[in-house]
Amino acid sequence: MLNAAVNDRMVADVELGALLSSGIDSSMIVALMQKQSDRPIKTFSIGFWEEKYNEAEYASAVARHLKTDHHEIYVTPDQALDVVEDLPHIYDEPFADSSQIPTYLVCKLAREQLKVVLTGDGGDEQMAGYRRYQTGLNHWRDVQRVPEGARSLVQHIARALGTGSWGYAKRYANEGKSVPR
Repeated sequence: MLNAAVNDRMVADVELGALLSSGIDSSMIVALMQKQSDRPIKTFSIGFWEEKYNEAEYASAVARHLKTDHHEIYVTPDQALDVVEDLPHIYDEPFADSSQIPTYLVCKLAREQLKVVLTGDGGDEQMAGYRRYQTGLNHWRDVQRVPEGARSLVQHIARALGTGSWGYAKRYANEGKSVPR
């Protein structure tokens, strides 16, 4: 179905490309686009000089593997801040997405060459592409090892304690400190 959806969106009167991050979503879209194209798909990524925010190296590796015509821009904090005053005009409603500035900047880069790009926005959520999903699955498997009767007892105790008690329990579990009375 995804292959057919990408194929349908590649029918265009103009050349199109794709925004490519390091996520499963955009990587899959680009792979399907490249599979259906007789020439390298143009891909666009954004990078940051701050290593903890930078996914450009991974996107570049995906682009090399898929043999796309890859373009990227590295953005400084000042360049990102320059966009802030334009955000209300770019997004005509409140938009609380931390990627709104990078998305705008990478779209601006793509617009220099193309009018249409495909993205994989939202696919990581649908296809469990974030590390937290694997972590959650691992926790769920751990919980499943506990006998059902014990899980039920813990569930009743947790409900009786309420949400305010979880901060103490978490500190106790993580630091080995006693829970204050």
